[in-house]
Order: sequence, then C-alpha cells, then structure tokens
Amino acid sequence: MYYCKNCGQLLHEDEMICSQCGVKRKQEIAGFIIAILSVLFAVPCFWFFEDSRNFTLGIIIVMVVSVAGIIVCLKERRTDSDRKNPFAIAGIIILILNLIFNGYILLTSDSYKVTYDLYEDHVEISGYEEELPKNVSLPSKIQGHPVTAIEDSAFAECSDITSVTLSENVTVIGKCAFYACPNLQKITIKNPNCTIYDAESTISKDADNSSKSIKICGYSGSTAQAYASKYNLPFEALD
Repeated sequence: MYYCKNCGQLLHEDEMICSQCGVKRKQEIAGFIIAILSVLFAVPCFWFFEDSRNFTLGIIIVMVVSVAGIIVCLKERRTDSDRKNPFAIAGIIILILNLIFNGYILLTSDSYKVTYDLYEDHVEISGYEEELPKNVSLPSKIQGHPVTAIEDSAFAECSDITSVTLSENVTVIGKCAFYACPNLQKITIKNPNCTIYDAESTISKDADNSSKSIKICGYSGSTAQAYASKYNLPFEALD
C-alpha cells in the first residue's frame, strides 16, 4: 500500500498522482540503491577477503543481496499504466550482471583452506587442512596482512598439487616447504629476493631428491634462478 505524503490519501500500486491533492508520487528507488550497494560490497570481497573461506562467503553474501534486490526491483518496476520505473529497470540490469559475474567467480575459483600463523604485521602459511586443487596460487594477503613466508614442511609430501604460485610478498620459503611432492611440476616465485632454504629437499618430487623435473619460474638474476642452477632444476624466466 502507498499513501500520499502530502495528504495521506491511500494510493493504488500503479497510481502515481494523488486523486485528492494532485501531488505526484515519487518513484521507488530502494531496489536501485540495493543494486549499487551490492556492487560496492563486491569490491572488498576481492581486495580484502583473500583467504579462500572468507572470499567464498563474501561472494555468496553478494549473490544473496543481489537476488533480494532483484525481487525489490520487480515490485517497484511498474509505476503507471504506460511506463516503467527506470530506476527499477536499471537496478534489475545491474543486479543480474552482478549475479552472473559473481556466480562465475564462485564456480571457477579454487576453494581450499590453508592454515597459517597470524602475526601483528604479517602471515606465515603453515600447511593446509583439506584436499588442494592441482594448480594453487597462494594468497598474497590473509585478513589484510601480507603472506610473507611458507613455513618448514608446510606442503611436504603433498600429492595434490602440480603447480604453485607464490606472490611477491613471500620473502621466505622454509626448510622442506615443498619436500617430496610427487606430482609437482612447476613452482613460480615472484619475489626476486625470496630467501629459499638452501637444501635440495626444500623443493623436491621424492624423498631421495633424485627427480630433477620440477621447473622453477622466476626473474632472471633472482634467488629462484640461483636455487634452480645450484640443484640442477629447469628454470624459466618470467617476463
């Protein structure tokens, strides 16, 4: 039900002009506001919710809000007998696009949980709690703090991963961090000055370090290249 804000007369849903005082009813814009807020809320999901669980939760919240906004917009869409509420139509378009985009992100993103130690100004990844996807890009930040280290034995004997990408925030790769990972084929180290524990077992496919097929990707002149050269691992330079 709608009431004229000027005289209090009850108006029908599609009645835009009050029959009693002649004042035009304002178009409803609540759905449009919800559409804008849902898009704005999606931004921190990508920038701050880089821990996989929080990221997925954030995307789901955005999608639920989008569905609610579409319902509100559909109720507001009809304003009189010969035209439709442009704000409601714009809101529906924005919300549907937002829903499609976030649904795609949710379906195509890898969902996994790493364990970590949270310090005052940084995070160190200590391992994982569930099955990992084949291709893992470890987050550059968790709870707003940079991920700066892969702790000792964090992914030791992990048979799930075939490739791993470490961000430029990672400054330390600990002892046996990727020891005896039988299916690991490539590791990308984006920090050219990353300290890699100086042992053949830090990045290896088997317990005796006999396999030399893991490709190390990094920048020319980096510590990653020096590690690959010392332990006879193939190296690929990043552009």
